[in-house]
Amino acid sequence: MDDSEECGVTVEAMGHCGLSDKRVEAIFGVVAGVLQLGNVAFAPKQIADAEGCEIKDMDALKLACETLG
Repeated sequence: MDDSEECGVTVEAMGHCGLSDKRVEAIFGVVAGVLQLGNVAFAPKQIADAEGCEIKDMDALKLACETLG
């Protein structure tokens, strides 16, 4: 079974569990947003006597935020 088929089976199972199409869409939106967070890259940054970090590219974070609403 390929990914497309598995996704279809998953959506069908969600329907059998009583989830509305709107709820399924919301779940996939959250999953997409969380996956987008995986694209956020960090760079080390010294902050006074402590080690810290900063976001390398704000575009990836903005996309994740937009996806999550």
